This record gives sequence, structure tokens and C-alpha cells, in this order.
Amino acid sequence: MNRRVKGWKWRSGLLATIGTLLFVIGMIGPVQSQSANADYAILIVGDEGTAEMLREEKVLINEMAKTIRQQTPDQRLPIYSYHFNKERERAYCENKLNVLSEDLLFVGIVKLKDKVPLKVVYRVDRISNPARAANDILDRAEEILAESSPQ
Repeated sequence: MNRRVKGWKWRSGLLATIGTLLFVIGMIGPVQSQSANADYAILIVGDEGTAEMLREEKVLINEMAKTIRQQTPDQRLPIYSYHFNKERERAYCENKLNVLSEDLLFVGIVKLKDKVPLKVVYRVDRISNPARAANDILDRAEEILAESSPQ
């Protein structure tokens, strides 16, 4: 009897994990398959070493997620997240994207080449209101996608 209960719990946990994984793949899959969106992404740059900034970054991501859920797949951009406490990401942000430590918490729209951020095309530095910054970035992303899509 005891073995059946343990086996049942294990199976239900596995099914829940698989279900969650399929849901996440379903949400991410359409974003990456869109060729019009393959040229741009949303980039968030923060510092995981600072608790306050980490909290603000999570608020920013949650605000973006609320709006992104309402968008159609062709309106969505992938979201990249870099952190200044990781030396490689910091060097790339400073040298290639001109995002400096005084610009944090940073969110912007970047042009991609082979899924790597190449150039910042729109930026919001030193975010103090994550909800407003999220709406600003997503509105500008819609404009950029409309400009870049063939008529």
C-alpha cells in the first residue's frame, strides 16, 4: 500500500513538471519562430549582487509579462537578461553595447545578429518606475516591428 502512494506522488509530480515544460515551450516557441522578430530583442541589464536592483528587475519582468501575454506571437520579442556581476556579460555590455554600470537598471531594444545583441536601438536607463519602463519599451517594440515588417 505504501509503495503505491509513493509511486502515485512521483508520477503526478513528473506529469506536472512535463506539463509546465510544455507550457513554457509553447509560450517561447512562437516567439523564436517569427522571422520578423528574429532581428530584435528586449535586453534587460541589472546586477544580481544588489538585492534592491534584483527586486526591481523582477518587477520589470513581471510587468512586461503581463503585457506580452496579451500580444499576438508576431508582436512578441525575445527577452535577454544580462548581469553586471558576471564578468563576461559586463564586459560585453560595456564594450559592445555601451551600457555602463551607472545606466543600471537598464532595459532596451537591441538589434540581433545570430541571436547575439549587436546594437542598442532604443534604451531606458536608470529605471525608477518599472511599470512605466515596461510599457514604454513594449510600445516602442511594436513601432519598430511595424517599421521593419514588409507592407
